[in-house]
Amino acid sequence: MAVLLVAVGGALGSVSRWAVQELLAGRSAVFPTATFLINVSGCFLIGAFASAAAAHADWSPAWRLLFPIGFVGAYTTFSTYQLEIFRLLERGEWAMGALYFFASNFAGFAGIAAGTWAGKRIA
Repeated sequence: MAVLLVAVGGALGSVSRWAVQELLAGRSAVFPTATFLINVSGCFLIGAFASAAAAHADWSPAWRLLFPIGFVGAYTTFSTYQLEIFRLLERGEWAMGALYFFASNFAGFAGIAAGTWAGKRIA
């Protein structure tokens, strides 16, 4: 059952990631906007879930498999983020690579903080 929950969450997460990529395709030829927004929103979602789940020990363990591991794990694109930074640096675009790195890390941390705050309010 655990494998099925992770798989269902993963399928929903990967399709959601694809949908966001499609929605934002072509918005920026320079800055990887879609990956950036996916990573930040994924940080928000996992932060919100973690804080809300901490306040609700009675939640089914199935949710802990389906959502943070399955859905968010498939939705976020950290490995793609790392590859995009590598490619920017490989092309000699050091300033853009540094901007992307620092903006992603700052905004990701802010997403976790905001998600945690929101999750506590929801709980």
